Amino acid sequence: MPVAGYADFSLQDGRPKELFLMAALHNQAMATTLANASDARGAVQSALIAAELAVKSVLSRDGQSDDEIRRSIGHDLSRARSRFCEVADFTELQFSELIEPLPDFVQSRYLLAESNRADLKLICRSAQKMVAVAAICHSGKDIRDLL
Repeated sequence: MPVAGYADFSLQDGRPKELFLMAALHNQAMATTLANASDARGAVQSALIAAELAVKSVLSRDGQSDDEIRRSIGHDLSRARSRFCEVADFTELQFSELIEPLPDFVQSRYLLAESNRADLKLICRSAQKMVAVAAICHSGKDIRDLL
């Protein structure tokens, strides 16, 4: 059953939809890993990928090509701050607070030790919020307006 006010939610076909659906997939992978794995490093990777793809889906929806996004952002979400905030009606402070707990994507692939549970919670929550912000951008709706 759809959430009230979202029965008509759909993503426009094309690259933004592909990126958002991949972000949602990695968000699910993060949750599944946290629930079932003894070593949560895979959850960190999935969280980082989910956040990155969510941001890129919004920029793609705004008309930026994959090449433009790759050149201007790469894996560094802080470089997306001003453009994302402009498109997503988000403040730069909100964006900075959201990405602050996220470790460097490339360096996180080589972590020898698992993150502590408090850090892991912040990382995963930030990624989930980023996916939620992207969903709001794609839907044009904010659940707070529907309550």
